[in-house]
Amino acid sequence: MSEKNLEKIMSLRKKLEELDQDLIKIKSKNSFLKFFLKSLVLALIFLFIGRYTNLKNESKIMVFVGVFVLSNILQTIFTSKKQKEEIEKIKKEQIKIQAEIFSLVKDSNN
Repeated sequence: MSEKNLEKIMSLRKKLEELDQDLIKIKSKNSFLKFFLKSLVLALIFLFIGRYTNLKNESKIMVFVGVFVLSNILQTIFTSKKQKEEIEKIKKEQIKIQAEIFSLVKDSNN
């Protein structure tokens, strides 16, 4: 195996390791705590708005719970869609790098 090919293979392997780390970061990026806090803040904002519009207490509670639940659902939908796109992008890049490594190894063996 030539030294030039070996250096290319090593640099490509480093890229693969970096992509693996990025993949792990993307998968762990959206924690439950972040979802919960964002939804809670949004629900509290609507609760304060409801306070100034003279809603009944029952209506305020329904608004709070409704906004909280809808916020969680929408965050889950949008972040999972975005997360899937990012994961697919990284996986495609990994496949390209693996194919390039394979071709370099095959060329060096011939």
